[in-house]
Amino acid sequence: MPKSTREMVFDAAEALLKEGVKPSQQNVRDRIGKGSATTIHKALNEWWGGLSARLDHQQKYSDVPDFLSKTLLDVWQQALERSQAVLEKDQQAIKDSLLQKQSELDELTVQSQQRTEKIASQLAQAYDRIDEQQQRLDQLQADNLELEKRLVEAGGSNQQLTRQNKTLEKIVAQLERRLNAEGSAFSDLSSSSSSYSKDSYLTNNPNGSDGADLKKENNNLKATVEKLDSRLAEKESLLAMNQDELLEVKRRLYRLESNTDGQLNAKDTEIERLLALLADKR
Repeated sequence: MPKSTREMVFDAAEALLKEGVKPSQQNVRDRIGKGSATTIHKALNEWWGGLSARLDHQQKYSDVPDFLSKTLLDVWQQALERSQAVLEKDQQAIKDSLLQKQSELDELTVQSQQRTEKIASQLAQAYDRIDEQQQRLDQLQADNLELEKRLVEAGGSNQQLTRQNKTLEKIVAQLERRLNAEGSAFSDLSSSSSSYSKDSYLTNNPNGSDGADLKKENNNLKATVEKLDSRLAEKESLLAMNQDELLEVKRRLYRLESNTDGQLNAKDTEIERLLALLADKR
């Protein structure tokens, strides 16, 4: 069965003492080749205590000279004091090392907390930018819907004006045909009978009025048609402008959606990176 470290320290101390060498923590450690400083120090103290008991026993039951006993006791006392000093020195070194490690740990904790707060701030800013982009996108979509509604309304007005214009054109054509028919009849009557005067014609044809009423009505209708044509042209111009504006908004919306998608993907990637970094720091 292998010896324990304590037993090996005892054997080494005995051997060193027989060789005339004062046993110490270092030379015992060099002799046995293993063991911690605390274990060797404790075992060596026990060995010195046992040595003192043996010397006392020898003083009682043997003829050991007093000067030798005194010398051994002095050696033991000095070794005990040195071992105690070494132990206190080692304990102080351990305490200093622990304090240094604690200070480094506190500093790392503060740095980690600062990095965590910075990451949290960057994360909040990223969310704010995403919300802002989403609001802009929603506004553009609302503008697009409004323009499409206006375009539909303008298209309906344009169709109504077109129908009105066609109706008036038919009325004007009918009136022109009636006017031509009345004028032709009047010319025939004038040429066929010189005794048949214009007054007679008007008396027999009170509605003819020499075609003046029809011309007036025709002129009024033409003016109305011109006004409708003008309104139709304005509506068509407005419709074209609305179509161009709608096309531009759609282009802006497409560009914004493309940019927003890219920014959102980049922000998502950045957020995932920040969250992963935040998780690592925790």
